[in-house]
Amino acid sequence: MQSLSGHTYCEILWGSIPSGTLTVSWNGTGGVCPTNPGFYNVTEDDVRAIHGDDAQIIIWNGVRQWMLDEFQEQKDTSVTPSDDIIYTYGAMFSDGGGFEMRKQATLPITSSVPYKENQVTRNVTAVWKEGSTVYELVAPNCQRIYTMQSFMIGRPGDWYVYGGDGSLPYLFVNGNISLPDGWIYRNRTLEADLVIKGVNGTSAVLQDDLRNSYSGHDMPLDASICPHTAGQQSTDEESDISGSTSVAGKMVNSIITSIVIVLMFFFL
Repeated sequence: MQSLSGHTYCEILWGSIPSGTLTVSWNGTGGVCPTNPGFYNVTEDDVRAIHGDDAQIIIWNGVRQWMLDEFQEQKDTSVTPSDDIIYTYGAMFSDGGGFEMRKQATLPITSSVPYKENQVTRNVTAVWKEGSTVYELVAPNCQRIYTMQSFMIGRPGDWYVYGGDGSLPYLFVNGNISLPDGWIYRNRTLEADLVIKGVNGTSAVLQDDLRNSYSGHDMPLDASICPHTAGQQSTDEESDISGSTSVAGKMVNSIITSIVIVLMFFFL
């Protein structure tokens, strides 16, 4: 099976407050979300031309890059497959055609707060293969470990991360993310496959400041991959960078947060 890692996909979430739901339009056929022409050229007017008043809220979720290797489907007899529904947005291609996206799901409208865990229903097992480099958030005292499953590249004019996945080892060092006190952002090389199944079809997920998405490890955690204790040195295969709990550290984190907020408004 070909690895998903490095492949891209994109989504448009659209809905209305009266409905209380968001519908997900998705494109990633063949492992690539076409961008220009393609996803980058779709406008809010294009979305509303198809969905009308049902698209009072529009959220651009992508372009995203997969960081895991594969999803293994879990059998779920309670889910009935639905017929494919394809939406065509705009007319940016040379033949006059628009950007096609498949209706992927309908979700309740919820608030998304960085570093706050949410429970999501998904009947798949996420797999990162041995030898892969993974990027992780570790909650204080190793209460939970979250591994990045998708990297938010974004799109110009909305949210865009320069440097691609080459920037991942330096997200905290460069001030791109602002870790809560006691949290650690790290990368490590897997010595065995990492498999996250979830519990009863439910997985723990969260996002960081840059809307990168992470999957929470199954409990109980493997204690051998918890952060090094004080006085120990990180190896070449693993590097840890933690949020500071000192007064100076809090001031730096506050400044970084302000910079991130300014950058968000700058790129909107």
